[in-house]
Amino acid sequence: MTAFVKISDTWIETESIESITANTKPNYHASKLHTVRIITKSGQVHAADMFESEVINLLEKLTEPTK
Repeated sequence: MTAFVKISDTWIETESIESITANTKPNYHASKLHTVRIITKSGQVHAADMFESEVINLLEKLTEPTK
């Protein structure tokens, strides 16, 4: 079964992800807002600002075993 994660309005197949980074936005420490960037193996770049809880959900989805 193929797993997908959503960033912004785009669904990305987890198998196609080359790298993912999350950096805390300056001046947003209280709200824990991060800029998340996903690069796929084909070179596509997807980026979005996400709250810490959303980043955690995204990373949990990436580490779930596929069934």
